[in-house]
Amino acid sequence: MTSQKNSKDNLYKIVVNDLDDLYSYIDDLMSTIPQPVYVVNPAGVIIDANIALLRITGLPLDDVIGAEQSILFGEQKIAARINRETLGKGAINGRQLLLKNCKGKEIPVCLYSRTRSGEPGDSSYVVTLMDITERRKAEDKARRSTRKLLNAMENTIEAMVLMTEMRDPYTAGHQRRVAKLACAMAGQMGFSSDRINGLRLSCLIHDIGKIQVPAEILTNPNKLSLAEFEMIKMHPLVGYEILKNIKLPWPISTIVLQHHEREDGSGYPDGIKGDKILLDSKILAVADVVEAMASHRPYRPALGVDKAISEISTNRGTLYYPSAVDACVSLFADKSFQFD
Repeated sequence: MTSQKNSKDNLYKIVVNDLDDLYSYIDDLMSTIPQPVYVVNPAGVIIDANIALLRITGLPLDDVIGAEQSILFGEQKIAARINRETLGKGAINGRQLLLKNCKGKEIPVCLYSRTRSGEPGDSSYVVTLMDITERRKAEDKARRSTRKLLNAMENTIEAMVLMTEMRDPYTAGHQRRVAKLACAMAGQMGFSSDRINGLRLSCLIHDIGKIQVPAEILTNPNKLSLAEFEMIKMHPLVGYEILKNIKLPWPISTIVLQHHEREDGSGYPDGIKGDKILLDSKILAVADVVEAMASHRPYRPALGVDKAISEISTNRGTLYYPSAVDACVSLFADKSFQFD
């Protein structure tokens, strides 16, 4: 019996020593991990944390251990969501949050959590935080640089618009009014603000190709000859050639190229139809026709908005894209749009 008791005591000591060694190993491992790491029980209470977490928060260990996660994020609902999602799904992979240090400073972090088994409903879980302050700074810098570049490009396009308008008094204001209508239509159709901006720039410069047309043809009050009309029909292609090498985040050169194409293939310069035409070009086409018919031209007085709406409605689905027509008609029907 004494021998059996001694064996049990020795086994107990071995197990205790092994556990002590294991805990010591885990503590050493936690302390050497450069990212903030902490362990949370199912109630959302922090039961362990490494030095990196204390360093980034400026909190003493005694304040962290036994506290809820809200001590790190400043809001109970954020801590509750982390707890709920981790226990419910088994893990969170890369959630961007704002960590608050002891002085109230917000630090952007990316949060990763995982239950011990990686399965939902486990008893506790580990959270790792990655400080993304420098990444955010780099992203902000990149956004500012991109914005400066886009502003420079927009200024270049504005200069091109002025050049076109100075040469053709009847074009003056046309491109801007077309842009205003097209952007309103695109908004009705659910375009993002970024895509609307690309469409706006395309509209502002859609007739740039007319710089190759003699001014006397552009301002001719009489009916154009076949040769003169063929020359004017080249302006989308000329515009494309002018713009194609300008690096922009939108397909502006192609939108300009296609703005006189029609749904049934009867347009120009390539006679393409249907899905071959960019949606942005289809919107521009409708806005261009409506503005042109509603305004004065050298060869005729203004026909008015009503006739323009009748034109696109009559040829809805044949010449003009149905959704673009519907958006345009809706804007004028509820009087939510005016050119000037």
